[in-house]
Amino acid sequence: MLFRSAEDVLFFFAARETLLERFENGFLDRFEVLFRRKDASSFWGEMCAVVAPDGKSIGGVVRDVTERKKNELSLKEQLCSLSMLTEIGADLMAELDSDSLLQKVLRYATSSMNTVHGSISFVDFATGERYVRWAQGPILSAFKGVRIPFGMGLGGEVVAAGKRRIVKDYKNYGNRLPHHDFDCISTSVGVPLRWKEQVFGYLSVYYEGEPREIEDARLEHLDQFAFLASMALHNARLYEDAQREIADRRRLEEELREATLEARRANEAKSDFLARMSHEIRTPLNVLTGVSDLLLERTIDPELRENLSMIAQAGKFLTEMVNDILDFSKIEAGMIEVERVQF
Repeated sequence: MLFRSAEDVLFFFAARETLLERFENGFLDRFEVLFRRKDASSFWGEMCAVVAPDGKSIGGVVRDVTERKKNELSLKEQLCSLSMLTEIGADLMAELDSDSLLQKVLRYATSSMNTVHGSISFVDFATGERYVRWAQGPILSAFKGVRIPFGMGLGGEVVAAGKRRIVKDYKNYGNRLPHHDFDCISTSVGVPLRWKEQVFGYLSVYYEGEPREIEDARLEHLDQFAFLASMALHNARLYEDAQREIADRRRLEEELREATLEARRANEAKSDFLARMSHEIRTPLNVLTGVSDLLLERTIDPELRENLSMIAQAGKFLTEMVNDILDFSKIEAGMIEVERVQF
């Protein structure tokens, strides 16, 4: 656009003042400013102009850069969103307690989507149900822990499709949940929570009032946030599984220690019993063998001597067996004494 005077193009007041400040004494410059057309519409223009010394006339070129400014603004918003997601992701990854993490995820999600209502549900593949693991807002708080069949509600569609679903008019949604508590919901958005290719749950936000349109940028932000939340929730689940495994291992080690101590106590009681019983048995055996030896020395009757010999041999055999039991008990108790003798 070529122009020669200020009447060829209309400026906003602030832009006109900026222009006059920058162009002094015919100085040539280039900058971007917001212009207004005669039909009252506005556009961003890149201006290269010369102002006359008296400030009454301007000559130069204006190029419409509205599209470029839109792209720059979009890029700036994306960078801001990525920066915020990076900070949020670091905060979520640092949280390993599931309940605290779920609260953070819902707080971030509902805040970014400009609502107070949200929920996180997990899938129970064993029962073919999904259940509300955590909820925020007066509508959904009462449904924490409630189990819902896969095919019912927006969540079922999110889990089945594995991608975002939006219901703009929830009141007239054919697959809505039958609870009357949901009658005040106008619009609902659900995004899947997945690890690799497996959808293990979904995050949903809800709006009251009239059905509404949600900006694409806000929805894309929610998708990216759900990706970060999925990783954080998976990490928290792995951490809790590891903690449970460690606790189970410690419990088993403690049980094994107790069982070992109990077995050791039982073995000591057995050894003590054998030692006591062996001593008790050996005393009458010594008497028996001693008396039989004395009778053998005095008895002349061959039949009687034979019977006494049998008694003496049996007594010696029992005495040797008792001595062996005593030695075994000493070995178990660690009290065996080794003697060094000439062989």
